[in-house]
Amino acid sequence: MNSATWWIWSIALAAAALRGGENLILIITILIFIFIVAKRGTDTLWGRSFNFALQIAISAMVIRFIFAVIIGTYLPGNVVFTLPQLQMPQWLAGVRIGGEVTEQRLLSVLDESLTFALIVIAFGAATALSSPIQIIKMMSKRLYLFGVTLIIAFSVLPQILASYQRVKMARKFRGEAKINLRNFNKVLTPVLEESLERAIDLSAAMESRGFGYSKKPTSYRAESFTFVDYLVVALSIYLLIFLPTLISTVGFSLVIPIFTLFAMVPLLLTKPMAVKI
Repeated sequence: MNSATWWIWSIALAAAALRGGENLILIITILIFIFIVAKRGTDTLWGRSFNFALQIAISAMVIRFIFAVIIGTYLPGNVVFTLPQLQMPQWLAGVRIGGEVTEQRLLSVLDESLTFALIVIAFGAATALSSPIQIIKMMSKRLYLFGVTLIIAFSVLPQILASYQRVKMARKFRGEAKINLRNFNKVLTPVLEESLERAIDLSAAMESRGFGYSKKPTSYRAESFTFVDYLVVALSIYLLIFLPTLISTVGFSLVIPIFTLFAMVPLLLTKPMAVKI
């Protein structure tokens, strides 16, 4: 499937889930992203970055819940449990540490956490399922330089992760201590050094190929849109526009299988294949 189709599908599906306004739809959408990346993901730098996006989403949710339970403003409602409360000075009257934790407070934090996790996982899935190089080739001549800058920025994180994995594996083979806060600087230095070397090599390669010397770069489209691409885009936009209407008309219980079926269309109509570099 076209690389641009994966991006359209990911963004439209996440936006549709947010428009649905139900936590169950958000959870189902996250699970769909994870499942499709597991089945159609690629073993590339950007493909392996999805695990990092998943870790960021989970860590953010855990930290958000911890702060919501310990620190935050009080929301009236059904008390789930009570923590010892620390008395705050008068100038911090609106802040509490400990005290009663209500069901409404936990549900509010769950809504915020799922929204953030969905956005992070959606962009991680789009990156893992598509090739940024192919997207550059599809850019218009007027947006070519902007597209190159954008894709290079997106490619920085996967390259740093790959460098970190190599340094971590090298330390393991040498029998050195595991990475912690005390020896993290010994890992950070070679990772940054390797990233700088990659940037220098990339600039040298672009200069040797005459990049930027011509005001009218040639256009090259390695991927074309097929019927499957148009179908996936149409179903994604349909969910984005009409999901709230479907919930109000046919009911939430019937919307869940419809939403899941439409969202899983890329998995049903495609086969695993390596992304072209």
